[in-house]
Amino acid sequence: MRQARRPLPLGAALALVMVTVSGSLARAADAPLAPPPLVPAPPPPATAASPVDAAPPAPPPAPVSAEPAVAPGAGLTERRVPTLDATAAESDHDTVRDSWGVQVRPVATRLPLFALRQGTGCPVSQATVPPAGTTPACPPVTVSALAARRWFGRNVAVDGGLALALGGGSEGGRLLDTYLGLGPVIGATVLLSNWRHVAVMAGPELTFVAFKGASSAETAYLLELLGSIEAELHFGFLGAPALSLGVRSGLAFRLEHAVDATQWSVGVGGATTMRGLFEDVALRYYF
Repeated sequence: MRQARRPLPLGAALALVMVTVSGSLARAADAPLAPPPLVPAPPPPATAASPVDAAPPAPPPAPVSAEPAVAPGAGLTERRVPTLDATAAESDHDTVRDSWGVQVRPVATRLPLFALRQGTGCPVSQATVPPAGTTPACPPVTVSALAARRWFGRNVAVDGGLALALGGGSEGGRLLDTYLGLGPVIGATVLLSNWRHVAVMAGPELTFVAFKGASSAETAYLLELLGSIEAELHFGFLGAPALSLGVRSGLAFRLEHAVDATQWSVGVGGATTMRGLFEDVALRYYF
């Protein structure tokens, strides 16, 4: 037979509840405390920077020019006379391409076209010794052609100039005749061959000269058409290829009129003899 449980007295029940509550409080006291929540610190108040510590403001960017910078004097080109050490070229002729050349050449005749009148044309000291019983004769006047040559590229050139002779004077109170020779010279040149210091070329040249030995003298004239081959020697071996000598020879048609004589001829013109190598030579300078 089972025995019925007796209820706990009230005092024992209160004592059991107090023991349970006190154990729970003791365990809560021994547990570590949770850290407080983190709060971001407020930023420090802004202070005015001292003039020393403040960085200087950056300079504004310089304006960019559309034009490229040019060094002083870069746009100027110095004109130099071509020389062997200043201009490298395959030959002396190549240094004068696209250049102007100035030349002087004598004008030759067969008749005494450019002779002055006897007795009044020249001083006695210049007159030739005449045969007995005749008046001393004056030598012919030297007429030279001053011309310019322009090379267009390497192979073609054009010549143009003027034949000129002018003079007069007096001797012992005696007036001498004032003479004048004038006329155009035109031509063209084509390069045929070229070496280091020598160029060979060919072309036609037309010369016309009207000569008057005195105001009362009859006018003489010369017309010459020359188709020639010319050899031009440059002085590049001396360091000056701009300076040259030209010697030519070829077929010529010549018409001459002097006082009471007129003559035309077709033959060889230019330097045809050893003497002509020195008389009919052109001195030329390029710049």
